[in-house]
Amino acid sequence: MNNILRANQNKFPERYHEYAIKDLVWSEPNTVGTSSLTNLQKDIQKNGLIYPIVVRSNEKDRPDKLFVQVGRQRVWIAKQLGYTHISAYHSPFEDTDFGNKSQWY
Repeated sequence: MNNILRANQNKFPERYHEYAIKDLVWSEPNTVGTSSLTNLQKDIQKNGLIYPIVVRSNEKDRPDKLFVQVGRQRVWIAKQLGYTHISAYHSPFEDTDFGNKSQWY
């Protein structure tokens, strides 16, 4: 059974997908054990995921290998909370600027 952490906001429906956390390439955040990560976890538990993470392929010949470009803390928290899937915007290989959230407002 899929347990999906869905985002409350979806400003780019054409890029929106839900991906299995186990299929994403990401590293543990540097902030594990800090109060900022604990506060983020509490916020996600209370309010849910506000914005999707951003994933993209770093290899033109491997579009199926998706790296977390923005949101590895949220992915880590989702996994810790038992979610199997997470909301994400898929940024194509060629679009390296999409992860700049300032363009989303």
